[in-house]
Amino acid sequence: MTRVSLTILTAGAMVLAASQAFAISAEDQTFADAAASGGLAEVQLGRLAQQRGSLDQTKQFGAQMVTDHSKANQQLQQIASQQNIKLPTEPTSAQALTYTQLEALKGLAFDKRYAEVMISDHQDTIATFENQASAGQDPQLKTFAQSTLPTLQHHLQMAVDLNRASLNRTNASLLGSDIQQKEGSRP
Repeated sequence: MTRVSLTILTAGAMVLAASQAFAISAEDQTFADAAASGGLAEVQLGRLAQQRGSLDQTKQFGAQMVTDHSKANQQLQQIASQQNIKLPTEPTSAQALTYTQLEALKGLAFDKRYAEVMISDHQDTIATFENQASAGQDPQLKTFAQSTLPTLQHHLQMAVDLNRASLNRTNASLLGSDIQQKEGSRP
């Protein structure tokens, strides 16, 4: 009887040790969830930008978001599979609402709002990834954050440039319509 109890205890300890080997901290899980849902949202929004954008720069930026965030999503999914981490399979409700709001826009209004959303999203995402890169406990998630940060920082700069281009185009359109109104009112 003692031998059976010892065997059961040993087996139980091995199962517990194996399950703990795959456990990650709550902070690491929060990061993984945010990275996964954010990446999925960026891909969806990038596809929308390719369809709705009026500026070539918007469409190109959208294509870059699809490419880069799809790659990052695959890397994160690989880490999650290795460690039995469950990741979200869709954007958050707030991210879905942003998509719906952008979907209702077209032309320069879409370009301008998409650029603003990308600036805000990438600022928040960079802060999240910087925190994980410096304070994350899981080595693989920490390395993922560190290696993804330069791409996210590049995306932020691209979004700022896109915002500037959409504002310039909007201002040019307003100036053009203002000139037309003045010329139309001349005797």
